[in-house]
Amino acid sequence: PDSKETAGRQQPQLPRPTAGVANPAVAAAAMRLQLQYKGSVTPVEMEAEAPAQCVFDAAHSALGLASTEWRLKILSKGKQLRVEDSVASHGIADGAKLMVMASSVAAVESGQRAQSDPTVRGFAAEDSETARRTAEAASGSDEASPWGISQHAEHKFCRFEPCTWQSLGTRPSSRTPHAFEARRVLLKLAT
Repeated sequence: PDSKETAGRQQPQLPRPTAGVANPAVAAAAMRLQLQYKGSVTPVEMEAEAPAQCVFDAAHSALGLASTEWRLKILSKGKQLRVEDSVASHGIADGAKLMVMASSVAAVESGQRAQSDPTVRGFAAEDSETARRTAEAASGSDEASPWGISQHAEHKFCRFEPCTWQSLGTRPSSRTPHAFEARRVLLKLAT
């Protein structure tokens, strides 16, 4: 490599194994992990039997993300690493690649505080509205007449439906009433 290329790139500094390992037997049990964050891979070293909290601490320091400002999610083989677990319980071996996702604490808290828009109906509200309309139509309730009387029991209109301009073969003009207004006049004439 050219000296100009290496001068522009900073080599990531590896954190020391946790708990200041001075015993050579424990140092041999250290494993090297690769943290993948935003397309770059950062190597870290730690003890093989370390708790997962050590992985999170190493990720915060190696990636330069303050633990007070960033929340991390670390994935190993598609499964999220939990802080209370040990590294060995997830089957993480020497040389394993862990994916790191970081979210700012402020963004997470604002997302948790956000409320849904009350003017937009959710799936449950849409289902209950459909059930209400279906029950209303099945009950056979007549539409209210402008005069407050119902239709004759034997001679009556079963369904009121405004005709569209396509079915009549004409185009609407400025004198053509709106569909809602046409329906209102139809109800008035029918009862």
